[in-house]
Amino acid sequence: MKTLSLVIKELNEMGILREYVVGSFGTNDPKYKVMGDPSNEVVNCACNHFETVGILCCHALKVLDNLDIKLIPSAYILKRWTHEARDGILEKHGLDARGNGDMDVTDRYREVCPEFVKIAVKGSQTIRRYEFIKKMILTINKSLDEMPLGGEFRRNLTGLSEDTSLIAKCTGLNKKDGRKGGKRHKSCLEKNKRK
Repeated sequence: MKTLSLVIKELNEMGILREYVVGSFGTNDPKYKVMGDPSNEVVNCACNHFETVGILCCHALKVLDNLDIKLIPSAYILKRWTHEARDGILEKHGLDARGNGDMDVTDRYREVCPEFVKIAVKGSQTIRRYEFIKKMILTINKSLDEMPLGGEFRRNLTGLSEDTSLIAKCTGLNKKDGRKGGKRHKSCLEKNKRK
């Protein structure tokens, strides 16, 4: 809907690139510069909506429409918006990130998080699975605390099953103490509120 209310106010051709100035029809709302390359089906808007949110902005869609590109180019359809988003294999610039040894902290975090979400979903289905997952989390957390940040981890945690000695070393769950007095603590706003 927003794309329909926009117009291209200026067009500057710079060789194969075109610079569009896109704004709202009949108003003095902000105008955005959008660079378009019709041969490669590439658009880049100054509002940086695609770079921050991962969805093309209305300005870029207006330029694609002006370039007579009716289907969104595959470069602008991120994996997180597709049916394959739950596969757990993260791709960066078309390459599988799992084999990349030069991954930074953010890339490693993005690769590990979906796997832990899958574990949490499976582990919360029954009480037995929940207790098993809690024990493993405590063990992994303790092992990570003992591991130096620059060194290699000497133990191999792959292929763990309920029979391994690592799981046998897991201690029971710590029971949390209940609240004393049976009442929850009130914030200062609740205390000052007139009844």
